[in-house]
Amino acid sequence: MDEHWLAVEVLSRSSRMYDREFKRDAYFALGVAEVWHVDIRDRSVEVCRRRGPGEFARDVISWHVSALDFVVSIDLREIFAGLP
Repeated sequence: MDEHWLAVEVLSRSSRMYDREFKRDAYFALGVAEVWHVDIRDRSVEVCRRRGPGEFARDVISWHVSALDFVVSIDLREIFAGLP
């Protein structure tokens, strides 16, 4: 895989530990550059760029595709606004 790959996981109660630990590291082993864990209950996204805990975002999140010199920005407040 190229360095511009992004994996996005929506966490569920039943698999959140598995997704955060095992699957995150498996994605990195496959060459994924960045993993986002979307937590709908917490209305946050954990951004992981390496093994171990990542950084949490609750407002705006950006993904830089270096191979294309392109940045995608997402306003999480808008995404989560319609949730109960």
